[in-house]
Amino acid sequence: MKAVQMIREIGIIPVVRGATVDTVLPLSLALRQGGIPIMEITMETAGALAALEKAARELKDMLIGAGTVLDAETAQRAISAGARFIVSPFLSIDVIQAAKQNRVVSIAGGLTPTEIVNAFQHGADMVKVFPAHVFGPNYIRSIKEPLPTSPHRNWRNQSENGWRVYKSGSGCHRCRELVSEG
Repeated sequence: MKAVQMIREIGIIPVVRGATVDTVLPLSLALRQGGIPIMEITMETAGALAALEKAARELKDMLIGAGTVLDAETAQRAISAGARFIVSPFLSIDVIQAAKQNRVVSIAGGLTPTEIVNAFQHGADMVKVFPAHVFGPNYIRSIKEPLPTSPHRNWRNQSENGWRVYKSGSGCHRCRELVSEG
């Protein structure tokens, strides 16, 4: 199954912040046992690349990606470590291009219709509407009206409001802390 199709079918991408080589496998296995064979490891902490590499190497049946990717260099390093999708919190054409050149899924951040359309025009496979939780479900519905065929996806921290945003038709729900410590 292709990565974009898998993301759409699963409909949720758990976000793992602060992953280490010691914690990444137990987290990954818990997700997989729970029926969620996908996870995003954020790149803002030391050791994230090593954790991503370990997960990608040892859990070939899971879709492992990198999040909070702020530049093309980090995208390239994450891809070299085994990331099959790259998520940026904003529209970065350089990050989109790095992902596309390496044949991995590019998920760009965008908030306005202009940013969303620009992301797709530059090759993004998906767009995370961010920060959608600030604007809520009505904002998502409003974006979908003039852009009904755009495959944008809203990802949001798991919460009651986030669930309402997802149910508004955004297509993908992002949860930050699906698996907690302890």
